[in-house]
Amino acid sequence: MRSPLESLLPGITVHIAVISAWAELLNYEERCRQKRSITRLFCSVNMLNENDYMSTEKIRATTFTENMEYVLLSADVKNIRDMSLVFVPVLHDEHLYCVCFNLRDNKVDVLDNSIADVSFKGKYNERPEKLVRSLFYKLQMSFVNILKHKCLMIA
Repeated sequence: MRSPLESLLPGITVHIAVISAWAELLNYEERCRQKRSITRLFCSVNMLNENDYMSTEKIRATTFTENMEYVLLSADVKNIRDMSLVFVPVLHDEHLYCVCFNLRDNKVDVLDNSIADVSFKGKYNERPEKLVRSLFYKLQMSFVNILKHKCLMIA
């Protein structure tokens, strides 16, 4: 499609399809990283859609997990727990920012170049917190699956 590529022209907001394609490229390049370098996973835009933020935590976690499974599969990553950094771009009301999960140091950072002088809650409307809970659910389910697999191997 031509229109997403045209969004790369100066003065135009970059289309989310371009950002998601860039994430795919960065995940592909991760395969060539040095063995001891930090592991990174780049997600597509809006792992959760607007409706997901308004729904229950269980529905949100399920949607996030399904989307993350697709990202892991396309990036050829077997387990999210093997990643050090997970980048999740978020588009909310034409405001694009990135939530970075530092799984190695158990930290979450919001990467945002917006200069708006607004409170954290006013700017992000609890989206980072909801993403954290969704990722926690995914990590928890990953751990449960590992335990089940190990128990099956023992039996």
